Amino acid sequence: TGFQGGIAAFGAVATNAHKIVHLTTYHSMTRHRANLCAALGNTTGHAGNTISAVNAFSAVFNVAVTLLAQTYTRLGLNYKAISGSPLSEWSQAGLVTGIVFTMLFTAN
Repeated sequence: TGFQGGIAAFGAVATNAHKIVHLTTYHSMTRHRANLCAALGNTTGHAGNTISAVNAFSAVFNVAVTLLAQTYTRLGLNYKAISGSPLSEWSQAGLVTGIVFTMLFTAN
């Protein structure tokens, strides 16, 4: 979304401003403030990129499920019908944990 893009853009601008300050000044307080700005910029840029990755994953997954449901409907099959045994709560928890840890790995 635009909000995540704004966060990532702020991070990029803050990081570039940090580089410019370090290349153009010798004043210690200015360099200290630039370091603080750069730290905030790196954090927000990273957060924006992580959220963008999560959104991209969600979008691709939703499109894939929609196409699968359309194919089942076109074939005259009920895509909500369970053809095998339902997953246990442990299996469901394992699937969710796998997705959560993938997103945490992306965040690092």
